[in-house]
Amino acid sequence: METLSLVKPNRKSEIFDSGRVDRYPVDPDFVWVTQEGEHIPPKEMNVHHLYHALRMIWNHSVPVEYRFLPFKPYHLRISRNRRRRCVANLYSELMNRTNRTPQMDATLETMAAWVIMSEQKSLPKSIF
Repeated sequence: METLSLVKPNRKSEIFDSGRVDRYPVDPDFVWVTQEGEHIPPKEMNVHHLYHALRMIWNHSVPVEYRFLPFKPYHLRISRNRRRRCVANLYSELMNRTNRTPQMDATLETMAAWVIMSEQKSLPKSIF
């Protein structure tokens, strides 16, 4: 007997086998709010949406020289605590995905290195 899903997949949230592993904790109460106001739990986001959401927050939170290109400006108005929560949960969910591209992995490694470096040196204030 075939069952039908009431969830309609779209470009941001899709039903798929992501090869997800549960190595990194993600807050079960956290949801990503899209530009259109849609609320999506990170586990339901496709890997590209996770990556670009994290990169968008990063690019709007760091000095210009640390941005990843291309940079598309948004009117991002969220508190520092909300940004930290978004970064932690989106990053963790991305690390739980086995279908990341090599470019995504390189960007995530660079982000992690800059965060570690900023903790060791006094860089201009950012979200970290």
